[in-house]
Amino acid sequence: DEEDISSKVQFEQQATDQGAVHLSLVLEAIREHYPIKFSYQRFGQSDPKEHIIHPYLLKQYNGRWYLIGQQDSKGYITTFALDRISEPESLTKEKMKFHASFDPDSYFRHSFGITTFEGEAEKVVLSFDIAQAQYIKTQPLHPAQTELRSTDKEYVVELEVGHTIELEMAIL
Repeated sequence: DEEDISSKVQFEQQATDQGAVHLSLVLEAIREHYPIKFSYQRFGQSDPKEHIIHPYLLKQYNGRWYLIGQQDSKGYITTFALDRISEPESLTKEKMKFHASFDPDSYFRHSFGITTFEGEAEKVVLSFDIAQAQYIKTQPLHPAQTELRSTDKEYVVELEVGHTIELEMAIL
């Protein structure tokens, strides 16, 4: 008499997994080194725009999948949420362009979440009461979080990150 495992283990469920349908196409393009073309609907824009991307990385953050790659027309690296992509098409006959300096660890080193930023990273110092301290110790806000002070009343950490809306939202 086997028990249904779903009654014993629950996984986080996302409100939408719409972007997951594109994972295999994007992953194959990354692995096989060819660009992809798709329409993309940015938040706040009324009409989607067509893009050709030379894909470098798939990254999951906060339950959503993101594609990081080089814009064909502009030559810079950018990020696209897979759930806002439509009509993806593999351009298997074209050569992939590689951005010589792209390294995922360096690219996201001072980022908070998926948002990258222009300029220098800032030192952000955060103070927590002792009740919050245990949570922050076991689930750091950022991989580069360092402890500055820990007492029986206060826990102080420092992050070297870019100032982004994602950072503000996490703090608030």
